[in-house]
Amino acid sequence: MAKSISQKPFNRIGGGRWLIGGIVFVGALVLTAPASLIPFILNKASADFRYENIEGTIWSGSMSGASLNDVYLGDITYKTAKLPLLLGKARVKLSARGDDIFGEGIFSAGVFGALTVKNADFHINLTSATRRYDFLGTPIEGLASVKIDELHYTKNGCKAATGAVWTDVLHGTARAFEREAFDLEGPLACDNGALGLALAGSGDEGRADLHLAIKANLQYTLKAEVQPSRAEFGATLRQFGFEKTDNGLIYGSKGVFKGV
Repeated sequence: MAKSISQKPFNRIGGGRWLIGGIVFVGALVLTAPASLIPFILNKASADFRYENIEGTIWSGSMSGASLNDVYLGDITYKTAKLPLLLGKARVKLSARGDDIFGEGIFSAGVFGALTVKNADFHINLTSATRRYDFLGTPIEGLASVKIDELHYTKNGCKAATGAVWTDVLHGTARAFEREAFDLEGPLACDNGALGLALAGSGDEGRADLHLAIKANLQYTLKAEVQPSRAEFGATLRQFGFEKTDNGLIYGSKGVFKGV
């Protein structure tokens, strides 16, 4: 006659100990795995990750002289919180001290692909990080400051976003056209499932408003509205695809970011 499970809910105590011991052993291996495994993991997911030296474990350590696709990240330190792992989430405090990217933040990833960023403050050299792209026919130059209070992204898109961005990206373009530039700044927010960015600024040449939305698949839409203070500047912008409206000039484009 078949035995009832309810008679002995865990018949082999010794087997249970072996199971628990096995879990602890595997966990110890993971927690103490050398940090030298990280470049192997990253190179499986990215095009070109390099570093000069690495120390510590997968969960806590540092790298020196790190770069990703020739974007210099400098010295990187990271520390993973162990408690969230019990809930199926990896939470890492990451800092980078490079010429092209400088800052720190807390990044969390769930087993179902959700990503959360909190208390992040990064400064980015756009000249290096966006060298594959141009704006109005000129290479993108300048700096950007990105502050993220909280960003929550799932496989279905942006769920929550608060933060702010500042950039002087217009300076390179203005110099190419022999115009005076001004800075842009504005908030981060979710835009129908995409990460939305609304930047605005004004100066002697007029006013500009840029709206950028980035989806999870890196598809983007860009809309730029300009109210030039000089007619000759408006004529120059129309040569690059801006269309005249009752409120100024407007430009729109769509595409896919290919990475840095």
